[in-house]
Amino acid sequence: MIICADGTSYGSIGGGCGESQVKSAALRCLLTTRKSELIEISLLDELGTKGGDVCGGKMMMFVEPV
Repeated sequence: MIICADGTSYGSIGGGCGESQVKSAALRCLLTTRKSELIEISLLDELGTKGGDVCGGKMMMFVEPV
């Protein structure tokens, strides 16, 4: 998945809240810190409030400014 400085994105990691978290981390990495990050995204919805993050488990995403 590629995120541009203007927020435009190309590709997908599956949509939903997880993709939103990755996009936020990518913009922070690109525009603020200029440092790579490894982020953990939960795919659980134990309270039934996130509307779809029920795949289970977690995923680790490496975010790098280019």
